[in-house]
Amino acid sequence: MWVQSTKCDHQCTGNKVEYDFKDSQFGKPMLHQDGEPIVTDIQYGIGYIRGDAIHDRVCLDKDAKHCDDTMELVMLTKAKKLKNVTSSGLVGLAPSNGGE
Repeated sequence: MWVQSTKCDHQCTGNKVEYDFKDSQFGKPMLHQDGEPIVTDIQYGIGYIRGDAIHDRVCLDKDAKHCDDTMELVMLTKAKKLKNVTSSGLVGLAPSNGGE
């Protein structure tokens, strides 16, 4: 799963929500053995993302009864040809106008 980060230049995707793991008490970067951050590249047909691999807590309810404290995420720092992608909802996959 990937999330648009505050490190993105606002041209990454159509999402307005930006994420920074430093704002989460559970968020932490994933590191190589040498202490360097893990950077992930993913190709989607003609689209592309790059971002920092992190762990954070993801909950499926407001009461925090159904959570994963070690969810692996990619915090976007760069994206190409995904500007029209907007999403919201369960784990960010529902179309932004889909559940209404």
